[in-house]
Amino acid sequence: MERVDRLHAAALLRQARRRPSVSEAAGRAHVTVSTATSHCDRLARSGLLRRLRHGREVRLCLTDDGAALLDLPA
Repeated sequence: MERVDRLHAAALLRQARRRPSVSEAAGRAHVTVSTATSHCDRLARSGLLRRLRHGREVRLCLTDDGAALLDLPA
């Protein structure tokens, strides 16, 4: 994964603390919804976030592993 892609994925992971929709997280991370979806797919496969469906809307939620990763010291 390229450096820019990793930065976008990290930004989306940070946004997941707020349980945003994918489109909300994309807007806050300054990426397109399709880019956000692609990164969220990878983060979900890695066990760092989950998707929660609420009717037609999909919300992002950190897993315990995702939260622990964000809490690591820099």
